[in-house]
Amino acid sequence: MKRQRSLSVLLAGGLLLVAACGDDDSNPADTGVTTASQSTDAPSTDGPSTDAPATDAPSTDAPATDPPATDPPTTEPPATDPPATDPPSTEPPTTVASFDAFCQAELDVEAAVAAEDPAAIEPAFAALQEASPEDISGAVETAVTEAEKFLAAGGEPTEEFQAAYAEVVGFVSDNCGFGALDVLAKDYSFGGIGPEVPAGPTVVNFTNDGTELHEIILIRKNDDVTESFDELLALPEKQAMKKITEAGAAFAFPGEEGQTVVDLAAGEYIALCFIPVGLTPEVAASGEEPQGPPHFVEGMKVEFVVS
Repeated sequence: MKRQRSLSVLLAGGLLLVAACGDDDSNPADTGVTTASQSTDAPSTDGPSTDAPATDAPSTDAPATDPPATDPPTTEPPATDPPATDPPSTEPPTTVASFDAFCQAELDVEAAVAAEDPAAIEPAFAALQEASPEDISGAVETAVTEAEKFLAAGGEPTEEFQAAYAEVVGFVSDNCGFGALDVLAKDYSFGGIGPEVPAGPTVVNFTNDGTELHEIILIRKNDDVTESFDELLALPEKQAMKKITEAGAAFAFPGEEGQTVVDLAAGEYIALCFIPVGLTPEVAASGEEPQGPPHFVEGMKVEFVVS
């Protein structure tokens, strides 16, 4: 914003005081000369006087006047100080490049956890903590601590983990420049996944609009596999796992949202929900285990290509 200043200049004129002199009377001045016609005395017999008549010499002095003022008009000098501004920041602007190490560390953690590889998980956690920016370091610390607990116990993620992880993913979404895939889960279908999805790091935003618990498991078919996904799903688990790679997963209760971060390599994918039919929040709270088929059997699966 430009600032405008107006400068008022006051011009003061000099005052010339002139004193008038002289007299306006019409009577002639007294010269002090006596003439012969005016004298009553008898004329003198002496020779004529050669002295000049005595008169006062006229004054040659100029009239007294005050000299004109020679001082320049008084003016206010224009302000020379620049407008006050905050000094420019010397800190480099925060850019996506500033978080490269952290963003890559988050991808490495997700890949290690998805692969269920303990040898890769611990160093990935350490690298993530080391690369965490100050703004998110507290949430990262909580997420890692809670994850180590439930992974070691073979249990479910805690509420503390879910809250911290959501904060971490939100930071990743805002600062890492990753793509986004918004998925809407219903009973029993996925919405928001088209036939083609761009390759690269992606934040998956998973919303559960159903009445049962839902998850999304993203599975990539290995490059040398020729079987269809239906054929792979019919295989025994151990045999099928050799032909696929899990890319990532998210989970949400009804009316809630879940998130995950994945690095989608080019290839053939399928999104699946393995939760059994009938698993509502009330059933989950009771500790009962529904005996219904997995949701993908009811149609909760979508095949797509990443390119």
